[in-house]
Amino acid sequence: MWKVTLKGIWSKKVRFLLTGIAVMLGVAFVSGTFVLTETISNTFNGLFNDIYQHTDAVVRAKEEFSGQGFGNEGFVVYAFDYRRGPRRYWAA
Repeated sequence: MWKVTLKGIWSKKVRFLLTGIAVMLGVAFVSGTFVLTETISNTFNGLFNDIYQHTDAVVRAKEEFSGQGFGNEGFVVYAFDYRRGPRRYWAA
């Protein structure tokens, strides 16, 4: 069986070589995509952690855009109390 396998590989050297190169390139591209994704994710996480490092409260609208026009739904206030942890308050 090994003899037939080796004979087939030897007769199709270029196909065998190109298949090996294709597999190596595919693995390289997939691993490169994972590395790039993780690098971008860590960069943005670090950036936002640095931006909000000394922030105690963040005010955001309840809903950014509803599609029917802009409403007056109120605001959500996120505050951080160092004794109790993060809090969420609703304001009209």
